[in-house]
Amino acid sequence: MEPPPAHAVALHVGAEGGEDRALRCWADGWTAVVSPKRGEEPGRFGNEISGVLTGALGIIELFRSAVLDDKRAGRRTQRLSALTPGAAALGEIELDYLPAEIWLLGLGNLGQASLWTIGLLPYADTGAVTLVLQDTDTAGAENLQVQILTKPAWLGLMKTRSCAAWVEALGFRTRIIEHRFNDLSKHAVGEPGLALVGVDNLEARRAAANAHFDLLIDAGLGASASEVFDIRLHAFPGSRTSEQAWPAIETAAAPSLVPGLAELVEQGLLDRCGAVTIAGRSLGVPSTAVAAAAIQVAQACCAVAQGAIAT
Repeated sequence: MEPPPAHAVALHVGAEGGEDRALRCWADGWTAVVSPKRGEEPGRFGNEISGVLTGALGIIELFRSAVLDDKRAGRRTQRLSALTPGAAALGEIELDYLPAEIWLLGLGNLGQASLWTIGLLPYADTGAVTLVLQDTDTAGAENLQVQILTKPAWLGLMKTRSCAAWVEALGFRTRIIEHRFNDLSKHAVGEPGLALVGVDNLEARRAAANAHFDLLIDAGLGASASEVFDIRLHAFPGSRTSEQAWPAIETAAAPSLVPGLAELVEQGLLDRCGAVTIAGRSLGVPSTAVAAAAIQVAQACCAVAQGAIAT
């Protein structure tokens, strides 16, 4: 085995061990920890969701350091709870009670990350779980770099059908919908009352929020180059309407790329379309989508377990 190049950055999984100069990531209960230092005390056991969040945050820090040349990246200890990202006063839960029916609206980078995370949950019988998968797009070559489940064999095929085949192989039951969610779309009796939304279409997000789901958790990613690692979650019904959560905004000029992303385009490692997605209305960095999905799925499990969420 050849040694790593001199500029390589090591990411060690676990609070102890590893090289002295390695960045470390580990789960402490529901909390993901990323630090340049070893953990001082033994932490609590993590779970499938905090493990997903831990890996995503570790990769985000490496990306900020190695690609974007962020001088702060990898030099500080960061902690983020999937269960209480806003430090809400909710007790921690065990993954003993899990959603039996979920409607996933959008199967792009966010939706696929959520579906992948759901596939990791410790269901006793996945055959008792129904997933409604809704999307209108086919997979393209640009999706290979940013969507966690998309494979070359999926290119040219509807994302709903490829995602359904993937999750059915794990034993889940699925239904697919291949038309847009609009103002006339409503949640009906007998359909999943829990919806996880991951789309970059403002009209679809508002329509879903007003469709009378028992609980809808919407995950959104940064809308500009300066927000490239931002995550926003909204839950409905809630204290705000969809119009208050997503007020109308004037169309702005396409943002310029940060230097690290521009260099990837010049090197041919990322196409311009993917880069604009990163710098523009939605995010193409898969690790950020995975982090958002971990928090989104954690909130769904929290709602099932104790009837409340932190978002």
